[in-house]
Parts: sequence; C-alpha cells; structure tokens
Amino acid sequence: MGDFIVFLIFAALVYLLDKVDNKRKPVPKRQGKPRRQGGNRQQSVPPERTPQVQLPPPTPEPWPEQQRRTPDVLPQQPQVVWDIPAPIPPEEREVYREPGTVEQAAAEAVQEEMADEVRTAAYEAERAAEEEVIREQETVTYEEQAKLPGKVQAVPPLRLTPETALQAMALTAVLAPPVSRRPRLYRRRERM
Repeated sequence: MGDFIVFLIFAALVYLLDKVDNKRKPVPKRQGKPRRQGGNRQQSVPPERTPQVQLPPPTPEPWPEQQRRTPDVLPQQPQVVWDIPAPIPPEEREVYREPGTVEQAAAEAVQEEMADEVRTAAYEAERAAEEEVIREQETVTYEEQAKLPGKVQAVPPLRLTPETALQAMALTAVLAPPVSRRPRLYRRRERM
C-alpha cells in the first residue's frame, strides 16, 4: 500500500511540473511567403513596416591638386659601406716564439706533473700511516673499556644425534612461550 501512495505522489508531481513547464509565451503563427500576383512585379511593403534610416552622404571625390602623385624617379638611396677587416692568415695569428721554447715549456710541464705526483704519493703514504696508528690506539682503548676477554675460541658445529634431538625438544618446551600466550589459530591446528 505504501508503494502505491509513493507512486501516486510521484505521478502528481510529474503532472504539476509538466503543467508549470508548459506556461510559455505563445509563439505567433508564421505567415508564408508573399505570393506573386502576376509578372515580375514585386509586392510593395506597407509603409508602416519600412524602416526610417538615413544613409550617410557619399564620400567626396578629391580635388585634382590633392590627388597623390606618384614620382617617376625614386630618390637615390645612399650606399652603405661596411668596414670589415680582412681575415688574418693562420701564420700571423700566433705570437712569434724563439725556436726551442715550445719544447722547453712542454718539458717543464712534464717535470711539474711528475713532482706533483711524487708529492701526492708521499702525502697519501704519510696520511695512511697516521690513520693506521690512530686505528691501533682506538682498538686498544676499546678493548680496555669493553673488558673483552682474550681471543674467543670458535664453537664446533653441533651434530644431530638422537640425544641432541631429545635435548632440543626439551629445551623448546621449557623456553617456548606458554600455551595461553600462543595465537588462537595455533591452538586450533593442534586440536585438528
């Protein structure tokens, strides 16, 4: 019964909205094209529909003296002269050097590079020696502060035997968390 009432309310709303929406202004009926009554004669437009518009006056023609004259000869344009220097030949581009100076400069550059390499290697060796001494001092200080025993002996690997298996099971039962602390799914699996 409730659905039927909702349907009736919905139908009433649709009907009312349709009536409200259709309250548009009526559109006047369109008149067809005027018919020709004979020949090429056009039907005259009634005078009350003729727009009263004034057209602007026609453009005046210029007087003969004011007309633009086109010259037969254009005025002479001045010639632009660019002062561009001539390219310098390659042999003149370099500075003159005495024979042997280029080889001497190259030999000096090689000697300077070798001296730099020797200085760099000596500095790195000195720095490595200083760092080694610092590391040894830090190691000794750490061992003194940590009070570490001497060298620790490695534990031999355990072998799986029936005795070690029993020990492992016993230790698991002792060291494992209690059953009440285990997750529920774990307990369900045990019952199944």
